[in-house]
Amino acid sequence: MGDEEVASPQGGSIRREVVCSLPVNPKKKKKKKKKKKKKKKKKKKKKKKKKKKKKKKKKKKKKKKKKKKKKKKKKKKKKKKKKK
Repeated sequence: MGDEEVASPQGGSIRREVVCSLPVNPKKKKKKKKKKKKKKKKKKKKKKKKKKKKKKKKKKKKKKKKKKKKKKKKKKKKKKKKKK
């Protein structure tokens, strides 16, 4: 029966080997995070392209001149005279 007691601690040693392998995996994940930082630098270059789009907004100011169509409101005043 004494031989069975020796087998139980041997099983515990095998479990310790599994725990040592777990911390090795997280180290691999840390390397992936470094690659993501490089991608963020590329996004900053795209923001410069957005500044060029702001120049197009200046062209929209020319469309404001079309608001001269407000003269049509004067025709509504003539309709009020018909009611009288």
